[in-house]
Amino acid sequence: MSASTKSSSVRLPRNSDAASHGRGVSPADRRRSEVLRSAICISAALVLAGCASAPAPDDSVRVRITAGASAMVAELDDTPTARSFAAQLPLQVLLRDHDATEKVATLSRPLSLDGAPAGADAAVYDIAYYAPLGNFVIYYRDPGYFPGLVRLGRIVAGAETLEAASGPATIERISQ
Repeated sequence: MSASTKSSSVRLPRNSDAASHGRGVSPADRRRSEVLRSAICISAALVLAGCASAPAPDDSVRVRITAGASAMVAELDDTPTARSFAAQLPLQVLLRDHDATEKVATLSRPLSLDGAPAGADAAVYDIAYYAPLGNFVIYYRDPGYFPGLVRLGRIVAGAETLEAASGPATIERISQ
């Protein structure tokens, strides 16, 4: 029987074999064994972590909102109201400023309110549906909570052009 086991190019003593030959395991061999075990554990953890954290396919709906020289991209939430909005695209709307806080456009058809909350506290760059008036809304200032407001998604690119956006606008799906 051999006094060591081959693993790659590192020769590690087998504890049972070393003990049976009347020799103890040297500190250097013990250290090599510990380093090898640690490396195997770390490698296995990294492989498992890589598998667990692999990004899921991006199945979110993105839309482009264009008004004059202003072009923005928004990502829609996965809600019945946002899906109802996406089903109406492409849209041609008239975007106007309201209260130096938001851009507003009236939609030609109401959106689904299935499962929608009674209201929402929109954030800057959120896009939303204001159900009482049937309005599509994009916020460039914090409006606070509004009853009847349903978040649709958020501007993810081009937000810096929002304040200047007004007039005829096109809203179209660019993914999914």
